[in-house]
Formats: sequence, structure tokens, C-alpha cells
Amino acid sequence: MSTLVDIFIPDLGADKDVDLIEIMVEVGETVEVEDGLITLETEKASMDVPTTHAGVIKEILVKVGDKVNSGDLIARVEVEEEGATEEKVEETPAAPAQEQKTEEVAATPAADSSEPMGLEAAEAELKAISAAGAEISCQFVNEQTICSVVEEVHVPDLGADKDVDLIDVMVSVGDTVEFEDGLITLETEKASMDVPAPFAGEIIELSVEAGMKVNSGDLIAKMVKTVVMESKVPTPAKKEEPVKKEEPKKTTTVQEVAAVSAPEATSVLTEKAKKIYASPSVRKVAREFGVDLGFVKGTGRKGRILKDDIKAYVKEQLSKPAVAAAGTGTGLGFNFPELKEIDFSQFGEIETVELSRIQKISGPSLHRNWVSMPHVTQFDESDITEMESFR
Repeated sequence: MSTLVDIFIPDLGADKDVDLIEIMVEVGETVEVEDGLITLETEKASMDVPTTHAGVIKEILVKVGDKVNSGDLIARVEVEEEGATEEKVEETPAAPAQEQKTEEVAATPAADSSEPMGLEAAEAELKAISAAGAEISCQFVNEQTICSVVEEVHVPDLGADKDVDLIDVMVSVGDTVEFEDGLITLETEKASMDVPAPFAGEIIELSVEAGMKVNSGDLIAKMVKTVVMESKVPTPAKKEEPVKKEEPKKTTTVQEVAAVSAPEATSVLTEKAKKIYASPSVRKVAREFGVDLGFVKGTGRKGRILKDDIKAYVKEQLSKPAVAAAGTGTGLGFNFPELKEIDFSQFGEIETVELSRIQKISGPSLHRNWVSMPHVTQFDESDITEMESFR
């Protein structure tokens, strides 16, 4: 089955009646999540509005030249419901499936356990892991075989690139990471990329450091993952197990929260950062929005810039013109009186020509600079008698 989903203009801050300068899709076109639909232009920047759902464009309710605002309806997308998800999951190999359900089974052995794994399948699993050269230690607890496996994580295939710069190590020994969490960041001549964790586990050894040159297949780290294999269906009666008690959360006052959150109220850095840590996908979004990543404040691990940081930066930048307009003017100390309208038709026939958008934007800035800059002409006198005699 398929459903129609409405796509709306996102929050534009204080901007109103924003110009729609381009429609990037057509009716009947198939789009993916984050694909651009339309392009909006404000006084300070242009931005693409991406789709929030993947599907087929069924109706476009705007056109080029329209003035739009936050919450306006853009288009309707036909989204197909996923029906073959379970079949695809069943076709995956047994080993990855066991790796992904490790923590879930360990946390709730009675309620959320999948189909039990027989002894023969468990032995085959252990043999496969042992053949790969991994260190294994197993124990039998509550009708379950729990094995701790130490595996190595290597640099993936980098193609033709050699001696690639390692610019950032995102984890340290003792950290617990999830599947697809970033471990290190590599930078080639064309792009930077994060190397993700191939499975969830704990970092027990790091073999690299920032500033190194690495190649395909180099050892990054050693990680411990837990594999739970059931030899018998656990009974609900044995549900009581020692559970780690969470430490009581420290109560914080409103003043403490305000003190912590106050410095992070802005998404804009006052000075341009010397080093920028962002993934290629984030850099692509920044290029689409025309954002200089040097001034974006990152909220990810170790100050990494995320897509949400760019959106927050753009939203804050778009709200600045309205704030400036509500002030005293240019902020240069000149409070000029408003000019009275003059009826130029009294001097003869006139023609009114609308300014282009760039003229409307640049005109006030040019006037402000002309008024604020010092107009100075300097004259110096010099005696050139000897020079004239020499000539």
C-alpha cells in the first residue's frame, strides 16, 4: 500500500515572504530522503528545502516566483510502505544476526530473545570465529553460552589512495561504541571520511594516532564483542538476574541549567576555526547551503559538525537581518531622519523601473559604506629642483 505525505516549508525564523527561485523536481519524479525540492532565497543566502520522505512526487503546489512562509505546503509525495523487511532479514547470514542481537539478549534474556540456537549451530559459530583468528572465551550462564570475542578492526579498502592522513582518533581505550560509530577520520586529497565500527563492543587497544599515514588493511584497534548463543529456551521464572543499579541522578537547579546552557545558545563561532571536523555528507550539505564550516559550532563528539548544526547555523543567520532592522539602523551612530517622498512628476514625465534583487540587497550596504568611510584628500609638497636639473 502507499500513502500521500504532505511536505511543508521548514521553520525560516523571522523571515517572511521568502522568494521561491527554483523548483528542482517534477510531478512523477522519484525522490530520496534529503533530495532537494525547491530553492528559497533570502536577503543573505539561498537554501534548498529537502524532502523528508522517499517516494514519487504526485503534486506540486508552488511555482517559481511565489512568496512563501514557514509551514506552507510544497508538494505531496506518495510513499510506499515497507512490506518485505522481514524477508530480507531472514536472508542475512547467521553470524551477523547473532552479533546484532548480542546486547538485546544479554539485557532481556527472557522477554526479547529470538529463536534459540542449537548446540550444533553454536559450535559452527564458534569454529567460524576461531578460524578468523579471534580470541574467544566462553562460559555457560543461565542456559546460555556467553562468549567474549576479541576481533581486530582494519582500515577498509581505500582504492588507489596510499599513505592517507589520519587527522582524528574519535575513541580511546575503554570506550564502548555502537555499530557504525566513527573510530577514526581519514583525509585524502579529495575528501575526508570516517571509518565506522563494524560491530558494537569495547575498545581494548588502539594501534593508531593522529598524524599517522595509513593504508588499506592497516590495524586500527582491537575490540571485544559479546556473542550470546542459547542452547535451551530460557524460562520466564528465571528472569531475576543481578542488574546494574543506575546511580542516582544528581538534582540540578534552574540556575545551574541556565549557567550550563547559556554559552551554547548560539551556533555561530566568533572566530573561524583552524581545523574543521566534518564528514563528507555534512560538507555536502554545507556547500548546498553556502555555509562556511569554519564558523559553525559543532555539537558532535569532540566538536564534530553535524547536519543539525548546519541547520541551526542557517536558521540563526537568517534571523539576523530582522533583528538588525529592528535596531537603530546601521549601528554606526548615524540616526538620519527619514526622507520625505518627492513627487518627481512635477518636473516632467517619469518612468519607474524595479530594481533587481542584487541591487536591492547591495544598495543599502553601499550607501552605508559611503556614509561611514572618511573622505580625505591629502596633498604633499616636495622640492624637485635637483631632479629637474638631472633630467
